[in-house]
Order: sequence, then C-alpha cells, then structure tokens
Amino acid sequence: MEMDLVFLFLARSADMCLGTMRSLLAVRGKRFPASMAAFGEVLIYLVALRLILTAEMGWLRMGVFAAGYATGVFLGTLVDERLALGSRLIQVVVDAPNDALVARLRKRFPATVWNAEGRDGPKLVVQLHVPRRNHARVLRRIRRVAPKAFVLHVEPKGYVGGLMKAA
Repeated sequence: MEMDLVFLFLARSADMCLGTMRSLLAVRGKRFPASMAAFGEVLIYLVALRLILTAEMGWLRMGVFAAGYATGVFLGTLVDERLALGSRLIQVVVDAPNDALVARLRKRFPATVWNAEGRDGPKLVVQLHVPRRNHARVLRRIRRVAPKAFVLHVEPKGYVGGLMKAA
C-alpha cells in the first residue's frame, strides 16, 4: 500500500513536471520538444491513472495524487528556470543622458539606444536582447548603475535578423 502511494506521488509529480515543461516549450514555439514532453506526460499519467482507478479511492490516495500534481508543477517551473532556454528582451528607461549605463551594457550585449520624452523630461531608452541565462546578471548591472531605472523585460516568441543568434 505505501509503495503504491509513493509510486503514485512520484508518477504524478513526473507527469506534471513534463506537462509544465510542455506548456512552456509550446508557448516558446518549440514544437518538437513540446510534443516529446507531451508523449512522456501522457504515458506516465495513464500509468498513474490506472493505479488510482484500480484501487480503492480513498482520501489518502486522492491527497497523494493532488500533492504529486502540485509538486510536479513546482518542479517543472524549477527545471525551466535551471535550463533557462530562450531569450529575454529588456527595455530600460533612464534619465538622459546616461553614458555609463550604455557603455556598461554594450560591453557584453548588443544594445539599441534612442532618446525619448517622459513626463519629467528627456529620457534614454536602451533595448537589449539577452540569453535568458544572463537575464538576472543584466538586471543586477542595470540596478547598480541606474537604481531608479524603469525596466521592462519580456520573453519574445521569435525574432528575425539582428546580432543575436536564434535560440
């Protein structure tokens, strides 16, 4: 009985981890890896479902099934963070001029810069396209040089041209 519950928890955690990864890959347009994750997800899910349907359905078994689901979602997002697939588009708005910030960012990443007009006067907009694995490091650099900067970061689904290689 206990081994069944452990297996059910682990199977449900694994299938939801794959399900979370599948969703994230699909959103990023990675069709083949998403379909491979879907195959594994459904295969494991069917094994877990068979185990839950062929045994007496009690509160403990349902709780283990639900706990495995929640754990799998958590693990899936953790795996996604660790893999750091894809890229991020970071847009920084600071008071103009800010040559120190531009020089620091351009040392490591291609940056597009333009002048803008904000509510309180002239602004400088710096746009970067960085690999996701470097995202946190770039944000720390921005905060060190321009602590009051407005920073917008999004995950692009795709792009064509420019200096970045397709992820």
